[in-house]
Parts: sequence; structure tokens; C-alpha cells
Amino acid sequence: MKNKITDVEGAKSLAKQGFYASMVISGMTTLMIILGVAGLQLFDIGLSGFIDVAAFLAIGFGIRKMSRIASVLGFSLYIIEKIIMMIDYGPKVDFMMIVFCTAFINSIRGTFAYHKLKKLPEDVGIEM
Repeated sequence: MKNKITDVEGAKSLAKQGFYASMVISGMTTLMIILGVAGLQLFDIGLSGFIDVAAFLAIGFGIRKMSRIASVLGFSLYIIEKIIMMIDYGPKVDFMMIVFCTAFINSIRGTFAYHKLKKLPEDVGIEM
């Protein structure tokens, strides 16, 4: 099903989903690292997990600035990390994975539409 993105504000709204997903992922990863350091090891995340935190923070702020590269990197990094987790812990698709994938896909749609719409006259919409 295609949804029509008709204006710059609609494109920005879609792109923000990737920003929020990146911030939530960064926060959850930080929490897992802190819990791991405190002795409650839920996943095999050490202090090197802060690299992921920094990457998702940078991606999130890139998406917030409407970067197409950041939106594609956010989706790609998330999928790669999920594949690695599935290899380590077994296949599992959960609700949060679907939510985050949808958010990153919408951020890709939003950032690309934003740059197309900026070039068009005000009264023209595009199909994305």
C-alpha cells in the first residue's frame, strides 16, 4: 500500500520516526550496558556497546537533519545487528523489531521525499 507524501511537513514527520527509534535504541543499549556493569548481564553487551550507542545517536541526529544516508544507515545497522543477535541467540522476531524496522523504513521514505519535495513547486505532491 502506497501512502502519498504530499508536503515537506509530512516527509519530516515520517523521518522523525527513525530519529525516535535511534534514540530509543541508544537508551536501551545504554541501560543494558549499565545493568551489565552492575552485574545483571541480560545480553552479551560490554562497554564496547557504547560504540553502538554512539553510532545510533549519530544516525538519529543525521536523520533529524533529514540525511538520506543516515536513514539508510540506521535501517542497515539495525538489520545487521538483528541478524547477528539471531545467529547468537536463535531466530526471534518480536514486536519491537517490527516497530523499529517500520520506523527506519518510514525515515527512509521521509528523508527521500523531503529532498524531492524541496525541489518541487508548493502545490505538487509525490507518491512514495
